[in-house]
Amino acid sequence: AVRPFGGSWSRQSARRPRCHQEALKKNRVALAKQLVLKELLEHLIEKDVVTEEMVETIQVRWKRP
Repeated sequence: AVRPFGGSWSRQSARRPRCHQEALKKNRVALAKQLVLKELLEHLIEKDVVTEEMVETIQVRWKRP
């Protein structure tokens, strides 16, 4: 399967040690809650992963209850 941001699941898994995968899996909710949306979106724009239009859509949806 192809991931939305490039690469494949198998390639990504091969690069990340198993213990790191387990740590990320255990802590994914806590890590997600710590994300700063503005900083994340700025980084994604800089890396040409998302466009300004996509950012606007994300911000609108993020604010919905």
